[in-house]
Amino acid sequence: MYPHLDIRQHGKYNDELRKQTYKVWHKAVEFFNRASRSATHFPGTDSFGMQKKVITSALGAADTLAKASYAKSREIYEHLLKEAEDHIAETVSSLYIAQKWGYLNQAMYEELYEDGRNLTQALLELSSRSGFAREQLN
Repeated sequence: MYPHLDIRQHGKYNDELRKQTYKVWHKAVEFFNRASRSATHFPGTDSFGMQKKVITSALGAADTLAKASYAKSREIYEHLLKEAEDHIAETVSSLYIAQKWGYLNQAMYEELYEDGRNLTQALLELSSRSGFAREQLN
């Protein structure tokens, strides 16, 4: 069905990397929880959909990491990590705009920014670990 995937090469997934991905996924869920709780306090007159944008992008990061935990190849895994990183950047960008519009106070924005930064760092660490995963898959 997917000729670019060699089942013999990618039939097993590195259990240690899966566990590490699961831990980062938990952090992504916490980031989603904090960002979405903050977004629920945006004004009801939010005609630009900022609340929905924050919630959707933060949820996208957690969802994408869940998919990465069962990726069948390094290439797919790396792609999903990058996609999760993009969702985090999108969330932080939306939170910054919300803060500038007065929807979010500076202190809360800074906390969420730091959470996003730490989550991105964890993704980069996972990405660097995926190199050994390929060696073990062969």
